[in-house]
Amino acid sequence: MQAFKILITDLDGTLLDDKGVISEANKRAIATLIDKQVKVVISSGRSHMSLQKFYAQLDLYNAGAYGICYNGMMIYEMNPYKVLKKQYMNHLLAQEIVAVCRAFDVDVLVYSDDTLYITKMTDRTAEYCESSGLKAEIVEDFGHVAHIIKVLLKGEHEALKKVEEATRQFNDRCNAFFSSKTLYEFIDIQQNKGVAMLQLLDILGIKREEAIAVGDNYNDMSMIEYAGVGIATANAEEAVKATANYVTKRDNNQSPFEEIVEQFFTEI
Repeated sequence: MQAFKILITDLDGTLLDDKGVISEANKRAIATLIDKQVKVVISSGRSHMSLQKFYAQLDLYNAGAYGICYNGMMIYEMNPYKVLKKQYMNHLLAQEIVAVCRAFDVDVLVYSDDTLYITKMTDRTAEYCESSGLKAEIVEDFGHVAHIIKVLLKGEHEALKKVEEATRQFNDRCNAFFSSKTLYEFIDIQQNKGVAMLQLLDILGIKREEAIAVGDNYNDMSMIEYAGVGIATANAEEAVKATANYVTKRDNNQSPFEEIVEQFFTEI
């Protein structure tokens, strides 16, 4: 059996159940990996601030812990906190995207470094702030927001599909994808979770073949494809399952990391 040295996992819909909780069984599975000297890295669309509590819950908040956030736009060391790689969107491109998206019945949210910006507080933006644990700064428009890391849309799935169609003109200049049924995102063309994973592996001196990546949605496809073994959870989108080397029998509400440890780490 291949000796895997690192497991990189998505958070929402993968490590978290539908209530946004890490199950006790998943915690035990992660603890088993730590005991086996396997690095565990969360790779999420969330900001690093939103990930801190989950690292604490998994007892990963220690020296040598790493994270990937903003869907690959930033790589960092947890403790002491140190940004290892950060990518910004082209400012004019981000403004073009925002201008198109604001014509639809969706809420536009913009991340700039550690700040989340919105133009108004709605039920949807309030829900996002609550689930992410972040406070948003309200601005009149995003024109003066510098250092944009990503543009995020929250809305009903059908409305977001209309935005997806309307913004295809930007597909050769940015990466755009669904990260959930109600979230659609735009980031820099050069970055995604897979690229960030390879960059982190290079920093750590770990071979691609020694890495496992786990996810459920379209923003996870690149890291699932690039990893030595890419795993999709049972609840994953069909396109994600088709990309994966292994699909778990358990969905995110059934503690799939127990199964992953049993399948890939029992002989370490």
